[in-house]
Amino acid sequence: MNMRIFWIAALSVVVFAEAAAVDLLEQAQLQQGVGKVEFVFRNGRRMLRLTGRTPKPRPNGNAYLKFRLKLAKPVSLTGKAVRFRVEAARSPEYGGVIFNAFAPRAEKPAWSLMRWDKRLFSRHSLPYVLSAGSDRTLKWQTPPGADGRVDRLEFMFGSPFAGKEGEFYISEISVGPEHSPDDPVIQLEAERLPFPTENVEVVADRRFSGGKGIRLRDGVTDGAVEAQFQVHPGHYILSLTVAAEESVVREMKKMVNNADSPRLGIFCDDGPRRQRVVIYAHEAHNPFKERDVMDLRLTGGKHQIRIELRPGIRLDKLLLTPYQPPAVPEAAAKYQPSVVPPPEHPRVFLSRRTLPEIRRNLTHPENRAVWEKLQQTAASPARPRIDNPEISTWDRQFEQQIQAMAFVALMKKDRKLAREAAAAYRDYLHALWFDNMTDVTRSIGHTILTAALVYDWCFDSLKPAERAAMAARMIELAEQTEIGYPPFRQMVVNGHGNEMQFTRDMIAMGIALYDENPLPYRYNTYRFFEEIVPMHSFEYRSLWHNQGMAYGVVRFSGDVIAALLYERMNGVKAFPDYVKTLPYSWFYLRLPDGTMFRDGDDFYMTNQRGMYSSNYQSTFLSAAYSADPVLKGESKRQEIDVWKFNHPVQFLLLNNPLITAQSDYSHLPLTRIMPPPYPAMAVRTGWTNGKASRDVIAFLKGANYQSAGHQHLDAGSFQLYYRGLQAVDLGIYHHFGSPYDRNFNKRSIAHNTLLAYDPKEDWGWLSNDGGQQYFCGWPSGMSPANLKEMREKSQNGELLAADFGPDQQKPFYSFFKNDLAAAYTKKISRYVRSFLFLHTGRRGQPASLVVFDRVKTSGRGIRTFFVLNTLARPEKRGNTLVSRYGNGKLTTRILLPEGALRVESYSDAESRRVFGKQFDIPLTGLPEENGTRTMISPTEQQEETEFLTVLQPGDPEVKPAPIKFVKGRTHLELFLEDTLVLLGRDFEPVSESVTFSVPTSGGRVVFADFAAGQWTVLPLSGSGREYRFITAAGKLTGMLRLPPGSYRLIRR
Repeated sequence: MNMRIFWIAALSVVVFAEAAAVDLLEQAQLQQGVGKVEFVFRNGRRMLRLTGRTPKPRPNGNAYLKFRLKLAKPVSLTGKAVRFRVEAARSPEYGGVIFNAFAPRAEKPAWSLMRWDKRLFSRHSLPYVLSAGSDRTLKWQTPPGADGRVDRLEFMFGSPFAGKEGEFYISEISVGPEHSPDDPVIQLEAERLPFPTENVEVVADRRFSGGKGIRLRDGVTDGAVEAQFQVHPGHYILSLTVAAEESVVREMKKMVNNADSPRLGIFCDDGPRRQRVVIYAHEAHNPFKERDVMDLRLTGGKHQIRIELRPGIRLDKLLLTPYQPPAVPEAAAKYQPSVVPPPEHPRVFLSRRTLPEIRRNLTHPENRAVWEKLQQTAASPARPRIDNPEISTWDRQFEQQIQAMAFVALMKKDRKLAREAAAAYRDYLHALWFDNMTDVTRSIGHTILTAALVYDWCFDSLKPAERAAMAARMIELAEQTEIGYPPFRQMVVNGHGNEMQFTRDMIAMGIALYDENPLPYRYNTYRFFEEIVPMHSFEYRSLWHNQGMAYGVVRFSGDVIAALLYERMNGVKAFPDYVKTLPYSWFYLRLPDGTMFRDGDDFYMTNQRGMYSSNYQSTFLSAAYSADPVLKGESKRQEIDVWKFNHPVQFLLLNNPLITAQSDYSHLPLTRIMPPPYPAMAVRTGWTNGKASRDVIAFLKGANYQSAGHQHLDAGSFQLYYRGLQAVDLGIYHHFGSPYDRNFNKRSIAHNTLLAYDPKEDWGWLSNDGGQQYFCGWPSGMSPANLKEMREKSQNGELLAADFGPDQQKPFYSFFKNDLAAAYTKKISRYVRSFLFLHTGRRGQPASLVVFDRVKTSGRGIRTFFVLNTLARPEKRGNTLVSRYGNGKLTTRILLPEGALRVESYSDAESRRVFGKQFDIPLTGLPEENGTRTMISPTEQQEETEFLTVLQPGDPEVKPAPIKFVKGRTHLELFLEDTLVLLGRDFEPVSESVTFSVPTSGGRVVFADFAAGQWTVLPLSGSGREYRFITAAGKLTGMLRLPPGSYRLIRR
């Protein structure tokens, strides 16, 4: 699970001394901090209530509600455990606990707890048992004295957001023996368990509870430890706390895939051996973890756990925790959907209304081959194929075969086949268990989906007891997903909660079970229509996805398949029609070599480098949802004819053979504006694919809203392609949340942005790259939870202008300007970036990209940099940089700042050095590993700086077009070939009159960033024709063809 900066809880306690239960709160003093703490009676018990709103957090940090409790007399914590319960009545989705205890007269805490715990904000009253140690237990921070006495307790709730309201109740807090038979959480210290001393030894480790753990002796390869315990019947989670030694850490740093992560063999009672991951490969930077390793449903009585150790892994303790279901919000509990499933089956992906059409389409020439192959699959013996049953007994292909059997049974009304499918799947579910690898929730979700399809499509062939058993098993599986059941453990507007585990699998389950158990449908429908639809209808106005080219495509697919499930259930419409055109933006970022521009965390760059980058399912679903011939044509380009045989049921359910695919894009404008809330612009000079293409493609990003997760801090960045990637993002998506990921890959320095480096700026535990700030904590999926929070707290700036023309199909110019100051901390007081793309059509150098920055810092000592990332190291020729990659070349002219410049290039491993701090990952063979970051800054730093850069992509042998440049008082003049550009140079658009001259050859004059209104061009000679153009608000451009001469431009 991804590590997150969350709300941080601060608690107050009732402390009991030694054996006598003495309530010290009766004599203790409450010391107010931030927020209000008071005694209240709730549910018949006396407890403390902490309420308030968080102040503004420090950059990239948290803000806290807090208070202290002054005890009447000191109490000793040595050799004791602290117990308490916490209920968060109003809080964000994730959180943790910070608990500090102070020795008499000490200013630093003697005891401290920091516990990241996703359960904390489930709105249940949760038990905690804390003993001396660290991580999720108490830890000595400073010497407490011989008796370990403390006299003050400090408690804090924190959030990365300002003004976040919190309400917390704390009760049943005591100090007593480390272990109690009444503890709901069973904690077993490894060094106190029986183990063979000839193979296993106790080892001191200050990170461990009690300062000790166990390991295999040097030279020994096997040994085990056994734990016995007694429980009430129920659902439990087994967790292990482990640490990797240096020998294993070195191995982990070389691992490219988490599947290679260290595992331990675990037995429960007489069950089979299971190999469970105890620490993920990407956690090599912090090799001390508590990991959930097994989901157990235990009978009451005695049980035994046996753990096989391995060299290089130390074991601290075992924890057995009762499963705590997520709490249902009050609004969801009261929710009554306005639309419900029809009373009859089937109703998942089809209904009695749509079933006849689906049956007719099966034999259409476009579907016939898939239908015939599917029938063969359904007739084959249904047996799971398990590669390694010690890791998992899950088999996707078997589940797809079961889906095929259920589908064919429904289409052919074959009750015998339906019963065979149900019986085979029943036996499979009974013996099924999953790995504990990252993202296993996707596999669990697929199993739930298959069960829902069998339940729904074979409904009339199942006995009531069989249906009840399958329904109960679906709920059990839903509890094992990341979102949990009831499905409220994760947010659903972003993150894994916005993926198929919810938007497809949970929703399908709810529709299938509605008559017998309406709660799953009610919960799912509430979260989809009351949370996802409002938020994403707003976000999708951009015709773009904030999670980028990989995860954005996947999560958009989840929204689409959810919309299809409801629409095909009974015709309900989920999203506005403009959402159907969002996938067109993907066309614009397709490069002639078949790959895509990078945006956000991009797993395609490793999976599909050098081939036509594809996400078959997403494109197919989009085509099915929109009934769009162009999207269907793109799905054919992405080899849907191969994909459809691997996913035949989905294809036959959703493919409409009456829609003819269209693969020609020539009718589309060459520039596409993606409007707010995630403004961007994609510009092309053509739609030619293949190595022979001479098309230039640019991707320009604006002042977006920040949504965290897989989004990067790259507002205002650009990328450029001509016969190869010429200006790029240098980051590589490897492991989410690793030091490299959060300090380089997602940060501004890895993108073509502006940096403002203040050596005094405090980034906490993140590196200071001089770039943009996190509004949402570090990139951990801590997205704004709703539309109100997003609008109030996560906007990176403002789109000021976006336009292209004069031809709306094949524009000569494309202009894009954004105010980006808000993306940075207060080190930047004002900042605008303007892009002007010119499609000159010059042979061998068909386009130029002008980038203009005007930035004002908040004081001296802050150094601004224009960042240019390339895959090849550029040659420096005066104020010109020349880099060559692929079959193309990029010439970069630095026209501003004037005077002496510092131009520094960092290549290979040095490119991943962030102002002195190095961040690396295992080598992947991608060219970004050997890329170059060039940083341009004025030698004499000023509080206000202008950067004017012209990037000219072209053929290696072609000399770029010369540039003439004049800096006016309110505007900049650039003459490229037969085109004169007048570009505003202030924070505000040009609004007053200007004079300019057109060279002897005459030609085009492009006006960009000129205030809205009618502009008149008058010859300075006093005679001659007047020319006029109109600039519109939000566009601010115009173009004229003018003869040679001098002119005055006046706004009327």
